[in-house]
Amino acid sequence: MLDREVVFKDLIGDKEFAEIEKNAKDNINHPVFYLLYDQDYAVSSYNYRLAIRENTKNAISLLYTKRQEWLKKRIKRLMEKDRSNVSAVLGEIRCYGYLVDVFGSDLVKDIPEKRNQSTPDFVLSIDNQNISVECASVQINQKVYNELYIFGRDKHLGEFVLAPFGKKNNSSLYQSVILKLMSVKEKNSQLTKSQPSVLWIDLQDEYICKLGTRIDVNGPFFSNIISCGVVGVFSNELWYSCYAHENDSVYEGETLNPELGRATDTGKMRYSGRFYDSDNNHISAVVFSGPNSVCVYENPMAIHKIPDSFMRKMSSGKGFKIEASRTHLLCGDLETTLNNDRRILNHYSDMEWYSVI
Repeated sequence: MLDREVVFKDLIGDKEFAEIEKNAKDNINHPVFYLLYDQDYAVSSYNYRLAIRENTKNAISLLYTKRQEWLKKRIKRLMEKDRSNVSAVLGEIRCYGYLVDVFGSDLVKDIPEKRNQSTPDFVLSIDNQNISVECASVQINQKVYNELYIFGRDKHLGEFVLAPFGKKNNSSLYQSVILKLMSVKEKNSQLTKSQPSVLWIDLQDEYICKLGTRIDVNGPFFSNIISCGVVGVFSNELWYSCYAHENDSVYEGETLNPELGRATDTGKMRYSGRFYDSDNNHISAVVFSGPNSVCVYENPMAIHKIPDSFMRKMSSGKGFKIEASRTHLLCGDLETTLNNDRRILNHYSDMEWYSVI
């Protein structure tokens, strides 16, 4: 176990750590312990855990100097029993640290919570314009988590197929993920219509951090190995959650090669993405922040366009993917870029697909 001061400095004392240990006994993994496991513990080929640890450590180190009082209040919440709340606090810390690192402490302020009043988490002041930022951490489905806990507690032999967001009736696994991302801050009363607003989605929870690899995908889908060297096509859930139209094809590992499977009909989106819902036109952009990458998806239907000054600063941030982002500044013409994405998507929708699963 790593010395906790390496990540959390002196913010977690012995008494507080004992409380976290007590709460962790009823969990498969506690988000705090996940960051402190030894170097060789559960390291994936993408190095998720070590990257998440580094991101969290850097954010805490920066906020320890610039926003220590705010940080101390958030650290206290790591002693909560609800695992999802602890994970959400760590996501908020990473978000604030990233913003301060990119924009500077003078331009980023946290907004104190007010009783009976919804407020965003942070506000940026750039070129005499304020931008609201609301942070959310995507969480594993509680029912799935409980099933995983029972499986681990009872020490079953075999494998547990993890669908982090559950699998709803009449909904494919990928559509469940897309719908989950669309529902993040669905009732987003924290963001206002009076100024540009950014929804910051942290994808660094232990059980969903693989979604962070989708940030590197430039467009609506990508190809990947399914098994035994067979390559299939998969939908980019991040892109779909923002830009998909109802009845768009959803890919879950299909192939164009008839020798590798049986002819199949691809699934169809049951809803349009977040940005095509008028209830979300006050969200200027969504930021997806993963273990190794960050991207920005701008809302083409937004009341307030995301300022160029915001994007110029963001493009210099650690892990920022300019080629994967969709904004008017980076694309030249956002509508043209999105139309090209859709043209390619529609082109492949007309092809014959084969299932290899």
